Amino acid sequence: MPYLNFSDCQQTRYTPAVSAFNTGNDFDILGSAGGIHEYLELNDADKTFTWISNRNQAATNANAEYPNSEGITICNRKLYFVSKSRQECYILDLDNLTYTIKDTVSGPFDNDPDQISRMHGDCNTIFFAEDGGTDCDGKKGCCRCPFSDHPLSPQCAHHP
Repeated sequence: MPYLNFSDCQQTRYTPAVSAFNTGNDFDILGSAGGIHEYLELNDADKTFTWISNRNQAATNANAEYPNSEGITICNRKLYFVSKSRQECYILDLDNLTYTIKDTVSGPFDNDPDQISRMHGDCNTIFFAEDGGTDCDGKKGCCRCPFSDHPLSPQCAHHP
């Protein structure tokens, strides 16, 4: 199931209609008639989440629980995204419908994260693209890998 990130910052899941896979056009799965849009709703009390059909309710929840979210990636049945205004990375366990939150201020991040993605094939490494900061020598586009199995190393850092 593809996951999309809309400009109003709520996380959206789109499930294409089964018929979209039988048209012969791979692009039909991205938006053919009959697909279902569902929106993320976090429950802060017990750190669980669900996908709901009410977009307005989800937008209210997004503004309260994960405002200004940007970037998204999925790896090993975990969905990652960043709330830039809260300086937090949200990690959703798609199998258990639970989530955790990691602080992006301390550790290898000394500035607000801008986006999140991962390099192909390596699920142990998640990269944030920074807006700058002392660890980035003031350069834009600094990448870090805080969730790797090894400490931050030259192989993990990138300064374009």
